[in-house]
Amino acid sequence: MTNGWSGRFVADLAGTTAAAAQTAILGGGSVSGAYTGSFVVGADVPEPGTVGLMVMGLGLLVAGRVRRR
Repeated sequence: MTNGWSGRFVADLAGTTAAAAQTAILGGGSVSGAYTGSFVVGADVPEPGTVGLMVMGLGLLVAGRVRRR
């Protein structure tokens, strides 16, 4: 399963290059500009094989408990 979300940030740094922005940030400075972000959150759906293994494992646990008694 995946973690159930994905996101993306986009920054518009008009008037500067990526290299200049990186140099400023690594030097302890900052850059400013317009930015946007979007996230998609969803419920994870386990794969059928995962559910099958879980059911089989629980069945073995129950069978072991019943057999001990």
